[in-house]
Amino acid sequence: GYAYFSTGFACLSNAILIYVILVTHLSHVGPYRWLLLSFAVIDILISLVHFALMPAVHITEFGYIFWAYRMLDLSTEQNMGCLMIWVFLFYQMFVLTAFHYVYRFVMLCKQVFYSSNRC
Repeated sequence: GYAYFSTGFACLSNAILIYVILVTHLSHVGPYRWLLLSFAVIDILISLVHFALMPAVHITEFGYIFWAYRMLDLSTEQNMGCLMIWVFLFYQMFVLTAFHYVYRFVMLCKQVFYSSNRC
């Protein structure tokens, strides 16, 4: 129940965000719209992959055991391939967050630079 609801909600809300980003052209948003669009697309993808795999981790004294509940009937190589897709998408959000902070920093510095040159 929870997986269906959370996946559906994530896909629907991000689809609405994508629609709003694509049909509205606000000049003050500028290139920031592409970063927001990237967040929305990656969030939809990670939600769908997470729902398809249902990944799990078991912590032991010698390390981690990582598997996907819905892929247990696949071979080890296929299962690892599916899980690597999930890991890539999961950590892609951290990369996008880093780009977000750099973008905000550059925009802030640009405002400070332009305002100091006017004085």
